[in-house]
Amino acid sequence: MKIQNGDILIQRICDASRSDEARSEDAYALLQELFHGYPILNLKALLDGGEVGAVEVGVWVLSELGGEAKPLLGRVDRLLEHPGRKVKYWAIDVVHSSAGVDDGKLIGKAFGLLEDTDIAVRRAALYFLAHASKQQLAAAIEQLGTSKLGILLAWLSSAADDASVQGMLSRIDDDDRIVRMVAVAAAVRIAGLGRPVLERAAALGDAEISMFASRELGH
Repeated sequence: MKIQNGDILIQRICDASRSDEARSEDAYALLQELFHGYPILNLKALLDGGEVGAVEVGVWVLSELGGEAKPLLGRVDRLLEHPGRKVKYWAIDVVHSSAGVDDGKLIGKAFGLLEDTDIAVRRAALYFLAHASKQQLAAAIEQLGTSKLGILLAWLSSAADDASVQGMLSRIDDDDRIVRMVAVAAAVRIAGLGRPVLERAAALGDAEISMFASRELGH
């Protein structure tokens, strides 16, 4: 069987002795190969590997493929539990860009990373929640059921009027960080109507939520 350029690139990326810069160059080159027909399933060699740097490259490349990443979503489920922050960060992005109505369990798992110990991972999960499609949100809610997060997301899904804004404003000051995160995500999802909530969140002492709200406001 003829060896393709993509095969050679994957072999090089799997070489732990190579520098981060060299791997980054190969990652970009591999992405171009995929755009030109190299089989996406061949990324399994990176995603299933034990070397963190190779897995990071694999999931980043997958995140750049948008909806084309769907055939490998089964691999991403496991990566949401990976110890590497970059792996989890990009795995959330893959779920955001390619998960659909039949992937509620996976979407709910990604939303669950709102409680991750790493701030970068929490931010990725919060961004996903704020910008997920209605179909993705509904699929996750169905799977999460009456869990704490499921109940909060059901509230978020129904929040779309002036009365909801008042509820968001009160939740922005809640002692529970998850409640605050869901409230600020809800404000993003109702566009201009949620601006007062985002402004309140941006002024909070909670640096994590304040930064997120400020970015959404364009500050």
